Amino acid sequence: MSALSVGASKAPPASGNLAPVFGRASFRSLGAKWESAPAQVLRVAEFSRGCPTDTLADAFDKAHAIESRAARREYYFKNLIVSRMIFGRHSPRTAAALLELRAGRSIADVVILNGTSTAYEIKTDFDDFTRLPAQISDYAKAFERVCVVVSSNRAQAAAAATPEWVGVTSVNRRGQMTEVRAARGGLARITHRSLFGLLHRSEVLEVLAQSAGYEIDAPPARLWSRTLDVFSSLPIQDVQQGAVAQLALRGKRAASLAGSVPHSLRALAYDVPVSGPTRERIIRRLEDKAESLLL
Repeated sequence: MSALSVGASKAPPASGNLAPVFGRASFRSLGAKWESAPAQVLRVAEFSRGCPTDTLADAFDKAHAIESRAARREYYFKNLIVSRMIFGRHSPRTAAALLELRAGRSIADVVILNGTSTAYEIKTDFDDFTRLPAQISDYAKAFERVCVVVSSNRAQAAAAATPEWVGVTSVNRRGQMTEVRAARGGLARITHRSLFGLLHRSEVLEVLAQSAGYEIDAPPARLWSRTLDVFSSLPIQDVQQGAVAQLALRGKRAASLAGSVPHSLRALAYDVPVSGPTRERIIRRLEDKAESLLL
């Protein structure tokens, strides 16, 4: 294991920009076959220097707490939504999360699936509301509920900038989420084509098999248009229920890992698909003593 050059002080390092630490590449590196610890992981381990009992999981939580106080970037809100909605209000057994899910020309930051679908659009204090109308329009055609998440000081501005059926949730400096305005269901707003666009081909075929007994009856080159035609001919409530079930299955594949990582990495566990062996390596690595990586 390669050493990291550090000074003698036991004080934690300055936070700087820790955003890459909570990025996909950093998370994937936890499951790689290390010859030496990646730089981002070593940087995280530094937050437990002088605390020999801390695991790497503890170090990630410390780094996340420091980053959250310094600058509440998008990942902070994503992780908060996943933690509160999946591990708080609901349960990983009954609800699932998908991150960065494309809907039309927009990408929903977090989608929670628990028998229905709710898209969460995050607007940090670094963002403006310029794209919000187009994003809401795209989400409304694909998800039953839409909610905008902002810091407390922007809640009223978000409510004024959005239709009354769009939910608004505020987050205060202590990380407490408050429902300023509840999101209202809107199955009538969903379109077949937008719903279809959320699904992988295998998921479309499963929805059609369950909803209409459909079996493949077109060559591969025509299968997309053929299945879209069949999908569009069915009642929207039937395909919507089937689509939510398929998306929830996709999200729940990450649930076993999300329940085994520290609080600070829950959103990444849902965001980054990993294989069985990689999952086991990630779990084992997070149990390592953080200081041992610095030797």
